Amino acid sequence: MLRVTTPTQAMRRVVIGGGVDIETVCRNVNRAIVAFNWSDPKIFVYQKQLFWLDIHSANGSGPNLRILDINLLRGVCAEEFQCVKPSRNVAGTPDEDNVTPAVEAEAEPGAEAAEPEAEDEDDEEEPAGPQFSASKPIPTDVANMVLATPMYWQGIPHLHSIVNLPFFRADGTLVDTHGYDDVSHIYYFKPVGFDLPRSVPAVGDLTPAQWMIASAWAREWLVTELFGDFPFASDADRANTVAMLLSPFIMQIINCPLPLFVLTADNPGVGKSLMAETVGRILNGGSTAKAAWPKMEEEFEKKIFAIFNSPQTSSLVIWDNVPEGTAVDSPALAGLTTARDWEGRLLGKSEIRRFVNNRVWCVTGNSLGTGGDMARRSVYCALAAEGPHPEDRPPESFRHPKLRQWIDRNRGMLVLACLTLVRAWQADGEPLPPASVPRMGDYAPWVETVGGILEVAGIPDFLGNVRARREGSDTGVDEAGALFEVVAQRFGATPSVRTQEELSTQFTCTEVADMLRKLDSDQREGMVFPPTIDKHVGNIFAPNEKALPAAISKWFLRNESRWQGDNPSRRVVQVGDISKVKYFQLEERYGFTG
Repeated sequence: MLRVTTPTQAMRRVVIGGGVDIETVCRNVNRAIVAFNWSDPKIFVYQKQLFWLDIHSANGSGPNLRILDINLLRGVCAEEFQCVKPSRNVAGTPDEDNVTPAVEAEAEPGAEAAEPEAEDEDDEEEPAGPQFSASKPIPTDVANMVLATPMYWQGIPHLHSIVNLPFFRADGTLVDTHGYDDVSHIYYFKPVGFDLPRSVPAVGDLTPAQWMIASAWAREWLVTELFGDFPFASDADRANTVAMLLSPFIMQIINCPLPLFVLTADNPGVGKSLMAETVGRILNGGSTAKAAWPKMEEEFEKKIFAIFNSPQTSSLVIWDNVPEGTAVDSPALAGLTTARDWEGRLLGKSEIRRFVNNRVWCVTGNSLGTGGDMARRSVYCALAAEGPHPEDRPPESFRHPKLRQWIDRNRGMLVLACLTLVRAWQADGEPLPPASVPRMGDYAPWVETVGGILEVAGIPDFLGNVRARREGSDTGVDEAGALFEVVAQRFGATPSVRTQEELSTQFTCTEVADMLRKLDSDQREGMVFPPTIDKHVGNIFAPNEKALPAAISKWFLRNESRWQGDNPSRRVVQVGDISKVKYFQLEERYGFTG
């Protein structure tokens, strides 16, 4: 491991030519990079490659992370390092007496101990000894070897992600200083002009009574001043929205993915897009880019990749204006909301890139629902119109008629309020939320952390709408309920904890199809089956109908092991495959299904 206690200007000198072998040159380039990176790193190991962090990108969009290719590395070396050749003696051959001390000085950190540690090269007094020709770029073969050989990356920091907000580390300590944090390996890019109006108190700085006052102050800023003019459908919708805002600050504490936030309203003009932008202006600073809702499933992965691959460090991503009444159900989104890291292929190439999924993802639209797996991977933040034509509400009725401008002026105070709520929760011993708050499976660390923060802050009913929303979503639960009930009556259902005598009868898709065909019109009345099955059940007079068992088989396999309904919850599982005939059983459970 390359260790440097204090870098010197001479360590940024790379001697090339003059009999110096290429491995020595590569080691010296490595050490020059470490010295260059010392106070404010710009070169990182990221995605198993070397990257250059351009803080002052040309388009003004914030930091730009670029792959460090040969040309860029040579340019950086020419500009930031002293790449020199030893002087030649009278005979025209390298002066070995001049070369050797320079190489030894580069190879042995101890040889630099007597040199001044000045940062300004012009002010540094060079010791007597080797003479060098003018600086020049490193050779292409040296740049190529450094980039391709991890052995020459020693001492170069690894980059986890770039954020544009102060954040809490996994151990609960706060990072609010611009630059690279070598504990979390996160680079906090503090935008120009953004500052907290005052420091966040440490846990021991305030008494419990003072923390209650600080928490009440932060709650007032967020609940009343920021979100006070939005007509939330319930206290749960308000609490969920505050939870969405708090999430980026605690990503390292929870170390888990986030659910999809569904910002919906019962009427146009109520303010769901403005609510998303309100959160975005705080988290991202300024306006927030909005992604168009893809028309086809295969477009989702391309758009997600483009968002991750963008140089912008957005903490919030908005899928805006989803068509009214859409049941959000996308395998790509389902995978995104369960992955801490996300992989995608570069368009037109075989290159796979891996990204840290530290974004908050939300959708906006009127009367939105969720379908399939998204029903249990979504959190609703709903608005309800207080009267007809909510878009005609007079400006004087708003607390902040020009909300966007008010947020921009007070962004530092709003971020401070978020950080204060987290710190107040820490000061209170990091309590968990009440047991009545659903833990949402994979999102339990998020639920327990943000739920505890909201509980300490006195913001009630977090996730209080989850079960009602889930039951009302297009998840296939109601459709499966009728199908499973008929199957249970005919073949029985196996308890999740069972003895041999309690096993249900195994059945095939053909047997289920025959049973459905025998239902008379009275029995069929009011029954709703999954659409792909229902359209074939109506064709009850076709004795050799093969489409129905095929549709049942396809639905069973697609929904295998997925719990449907409540009390009892049921699921179908495949238990055998004999001579290409699949056998299934129905399982049921009362209470929590996970």
